[in-house]
Amino acid sequence: MTEEKYPTGDIGYERICQACFHKHWNWKDCPYKVDWYHPKAIFFCSHQMIWLIASLPELKEFRWPVADYLDDNGVTKTLSYQANFETTSLFIAEVEIRLKTTGEAGEALVDEIQSGITEYEGLSRPAKRALNYISGFRRRRQTYPEWKHTQKKRGKLP
Repeated sequence: MTEEKYPTGDIGYERICQACFHKHWNWKDCPYKVDWYHPKAIFFCSHQMIWLIASLPELKEFRWPVADYLDDNGVTKTLSYQANFETTSLFIAEVEIRLKTTGEAGEALVDEIQSGITEYEGLSRPAKRALNYISGFRRRRQTYPEWKHTQKKRGKLP
């Protein structure tokens, strides 16, 4: 079996991270880490948060990053009920709100990812903590300091 750049078959691009989400896989063991995500596939797991932060400069130009394997430069002729900048604006806002709650650790995370560190193991301790805090389908109800305190008690902080 040849290794494909993008998983195909019964799992479509929009269901990739739904599979991880519904099967309760640990994001570190996710078999569907890919180089590009469709907006429908974003569930804010750690892989996707790293990808979104790395793509922030392009997203701020109101363009969704184009996948290497798409034909026609990613141009599709489907009818959309949203303005072309609306999707990117929503993702920019969500990522920036989540990063803002982490303060300096979030700034360290952005700096490290945009300098080229895209693997979790290569991040510094504060950046790993910030990434763990901002990842997840929903925003956390606890503040960042409260979350760090409870994680420290449980022994789960990196």
